[in-house]
Parts: sequence; structure tokens; C-alpha cells
Amino acid sequence: MLTCERAVERLSLSLDGSLPLVEKAQLHLHLLACGHCRRFRRQVLVLDTAFRTDATGPVVPDDVRLPEDARQRITSELGRQVVDDS
Repeated sequence: MLTCERAVERLSLSLDGSLPLVEKAQLHLHLLACGHCRRFRRQVLVLDTAFRTDATGPVVPDDVRLPEDARQRITSELGRQVVDDS
């Protein structure tokens, strides 16, 4: 079984597509057993997507939804800042 430290190293190689099949299987098994590394992997994937996507593209997973009241507060605050800055 991989340690978390080794799993993190392998995660990076996995994203680059340069992880051998056996090590990919070991990483998969570790991720099944380790919630901390699964969470870290999700965070890395979000960051990877953000860096690979242009500024107008999505940077969060599709299953993450902002509540409507929060969306309205943010939109309102952004509108207020635009008016204040002009």
C-alpha cells in the first residue's frame, strides 16, 4: 500500500499521463482507502482545470452549485464595486 506522500507524487505523474499501469492501480487502491488523498486529488483536479481553461471557462466541478441567495449577493456587490470604481 502506498503512503500518502508517495500517492501525492504519483498523482502528479498521473495527471501528466506518465504513470505506469501498475502504479496507477496502486494509486487507485490508495485513493479508495484514503479520504484525505481523495480530497487532495479533487483539489488538484480543480486547480489543473483552472490552469488549463481560459478565464471565461468553468473552474469548479459541475456538481458544485452556489445557492441563489449567495449568487445574488455576489452579483449585487460586484455591481456596486463597478459603479464605485467608475
